[in-house]
Amino acid sequence: MTHGIFVWNELYTQDVEAAKAFYAATVGWAFEGMPMPDRDRTYWIAKAEGKPVAGILECAE
Repeated sequence: MTHGIFVWNELYTQDVEAAKAFYAATVGWAFEGMPMPDRDRTYWIAKAEGKPVAGILECAE
């Protein structure tokens, strides 16, 4: 691991689509959804240059 390299972060938000749009526009991340049927939501894996770097999940209000 190199000093200063982004490793992993998890974001819990009430507006997943806005968060995905923000990170796509600002740092160029792409997203892959992992359905969580037992919780009726999707866990979104953020990828930088094809490598997973973060997760986004909808939180309860």
